[in-house]
Amino acid sequence: MPLASRAWNSGTAMFAALLLSTALHAQPNLSSLIDTLAATPERSWVRVNLNLYSDVWAPADLRPLNLASNPTPEKIIIAWSSFAWDSKRGRLMLYGGGHANYSGNDMYIWDGPTQLWMRGSLPSEITLTPNGFHTAIDGVDNAPVSAHTYDNSLYLPIIDRFITFGGASYNTGNPYARPLTPTTAAFTGPYLFDPAKADGNKVGGSTGSHVKRVAPHPEILGGNMWINRDQHKGTVLGTPPSSHINGMTAYATENGRDVIYVGARSGQGTDLNLYRYTINDFNDITQDTWEQVGLYWGGPTMQGAGGYDPIAKLFVRTGTQTQPIAYWDLNFAAPNNKDTVTTPTDLSGGFDFNRLVLSGMDFDPIRGVFVIWYGGSDVWELEPPIPVAPTGCTFRRVSAPTGPVPTMNVETGVMGKWKYIPNLDAYMGLQDAQNGHVWLFKPYNWQPPSGPPSNLPPSVTITSPGNGASFTQGTPVTVDATASDSDGSVAKVDFYSDGTLVGSDTTS
Repeated sequence: MPLASRAWNSGTAMFAALLLSTALHAQPNLSSLIDTLAATPERSWVRVNLNLYSDVWAPADLRPLNLASNPTPEKIIIAWSSFAWDSKRGRLMLYGGGHANYSGNDMYIWDGPTQLWMRGSLPSEITLTPNGFHTAIDGVDNAPVSAHTYDNSLYLPIIDRFITFGGASYNTGNPYARPLTPTTAAFTGPYLFDPAKADGNKVGGSTGSHVKRVAPHPEILGGNMWINRDQHKGTVLGTPPSSHINGMTAYATENGRDVIYVGARSGQGTDLNLYRYTINDFNDITQDTWEQVGLYWGGPTMQGAGGYDPIAKLFVRTGTQTQPIAYWDLNFAAPNNKDTVTTPTDLSGGFDFNRLVLSGMDFDPIRGVFVIWYGGSDVWELEPPIPVAPTGCTFRRVSAPTGPVPTMNVETGVMGKWKYIPNLDAYMGLQDAQNGHVWLFKPYNWQPPSGPPSNLPPSVTITSPGNGASFTQGTPVTVDATASDSDGSVAKVDFYSDGTLVGSDTTS
């Protein structure tokens, strides 16, 4: 059990203290969203944001300029972007911007329990290095520059971090880069963001790295929210890909580890090979593992979205009108495991193959299908044949909405702005760059999640001094306490004397 200890000078009265603790729990309270879904007809949509994305944008004077202009954070949604779903807190996490669109690396959060948009961080000031790269002013190890994130952002529940591999960085259109000399640079990234540190009044990097163009704003502190988990120093196991432009990712838990399947480029070409990235030890980057598990052999190279079926061991990506779907069968994972292109049969009629390049896709483990949305009211299931084969794949429309629906406007594409949300057994889409409308689609045979478990209170016990102890005024007194929580973890112990807070402890 954690042991908390604090010392202070005693008063003349008998010593008395009240111990309080704060617990962290793994399940968010999404009961309001679950109730909303329960009242929504199956195969229909419901919009669930109660305020607007624009309500929480970083103020104009705290945003770094894009050359001479000052665009709004709407560009984060417009430009080839993605979000991640923090399943621990029930939050959508959005970061992006990027090449020729938006220079700010600010994080934005839509909070499921309150259904409100909030700002997760203020942006860093951006500087141009002598070799022509833009970086956060406090350096590449403190915060990333903004980037098109395509389908390259995920939440990792085991290490409790948001991860982004970026894509086309501001304002070069190249991968994340670490300047080495005035004429050379090396690849860097990916970046991890700590959701527990999110604070809309702090800059995401270090203190002093915020924008001071209009005023110094000494009240703005650094949140130290980002970590550069640099994979390109030769210290990891295996060889990471060099570029995530037009890339896609999918998450899996394997052997108690966070695993990411990554469609990315090697070298200077546009071929997208498939990799397995495993974080074995959060505190030891040298234990990170990269393995190439699939080879580009003629599939699409354009932007797309990816999904992974952990039962069939199948990674699927969307493509173009002429190459609609490509997949890798990871039962045969190896560097020479070639991709296969397939054209699904449209069982329902009406699938718009021209919009496939704009689509988002994720895997639904309850129904065992890949689910596609390219804007508008229609949602489509993609079902590969079992056993997996180049023929026999199908599209099927599963939407039959009875109320409001999203529009067809998806800007540069949905990509990573469409996710299956296990906390809700529903699909989530993000649309409307100004308003940030968050839509839920309720699938057929909806399985109401049971909601968060009962929150059992933590237990705390003062172990020293004993009951009834008294001390002479001015004598230092150390108070020890044990604290535990059977269904969570203790984050802080507060010590009170006669109703006055006299100390806190956050360490064991």
